[in-house]
Amino acid sequence: MMRPSRILRLLLVAGCSAVIAYVAVWLLFSLRPAAAGEPRDFKVVAGSGFRGISQALRDEGFIRSKKAFEIYAFLSGQARNLKPGHYQISPAYSGAKIAAILEAGPESETQVTMPEGVTVIDIDRILSEAGVTSLGEFLDYVKLQDRPSEGYLFPETYRFYFDSDPKLVLEKMLAEFARRAQPLLDRDPQNFTRNLILASILEREVPDQEERQIVAGILLKRAKVGMPLQVDAGLCYAKQQAAPETPCHPLTKLDKQIDSAYNTYSNSGWPPGPISNPGVLAIEAALQPKDSPYWYYISDPKSGRTIFAKTIEEQVMNQLKYLNND
Repeated sequence: MMRPSRILRLLLVAGCSAVIAYVAVWLLFSLRPAAAGEPRDFKVVAGSGFRGISQALRDEGFIRSKKAFEIYAFLSGQARNLKPGHYQISPAYSGAKIAAILEAGPESETQVTMPEGVTVIDIDRILSEAGVTSLGEFLDYVKLQDRPSEGYLFPETYRFYFDSDPKLVLEKMLAEFARRAQPLLDRDPQNFTRNLILASILEREVPDQEERQIVAGILLKRAKVGMPLQVDAGLCYAKQQAAPETPCHPLTKLDKQIDSAYNTYSNSGWPPGPISNPGVLAIEAALQPKDSPYWYYISDPKSGRTIFAKTIEEQVMNQLKYLNND
């Protein structure tokens, strides 16, 4: 017969094994990815402490369980070795992978994509979200420059250092413009600025390349006869300059009365400068306008197609049909 003390020891061993197994299963479950998602910026502030880091990870949705992450990091010995700095991590990473990344230390650079048609205000926000500059820092620096930057910041995928000097960011984007866009615009040096303004409008107004060329021809015809350009993207730009957080659409009749040089409904001729930072294709469309019998156009919100009209009567009919407004 087995002695009671031996039975007790076996029960204790079995109980401990069950507890360990339970904790292991719980840890494995809790350390699973928190959600799907692309890598985004996460900053570990120097002196924030391990528990502060784990709380920030939980608050920003990178981990499922603060407690599970802390237990794992303590057991693995990583809790004391998490390093300050900027990281690109994803909620699709497991808690164990995130701990390993924070232990290995931050990268000094990050990749940032500037889409075609962004404005300086958009660029400032994108840089801030990536940890390259703080919100408003790039925008404030650009405003201090002797020459405007809007239109001259080439849309591209860049690599920047975290916490960069805005001067270096600006110089890098201007250099890319000089390398990629300026040779195209130099084909018609007498109309360099006008073509850049036109390209910035086309980038925001029309997605299709062939339709861009037709719209370029329309806008050039309007400008030549002194007709207002009536570009909705110009109104959007004016609204963004006045209140960056205000959505552009829907545009109202009141918007068409905005007191701005970029209001191409109330002002004739070209706006005073570009309304976005265009890419190569928009610049090429501006340089290669197509003649057409059309004087008017609208964008179909459902299909994205540009609907052209020869007369104001036809334009009004298209507005009623596709936009359901007057």
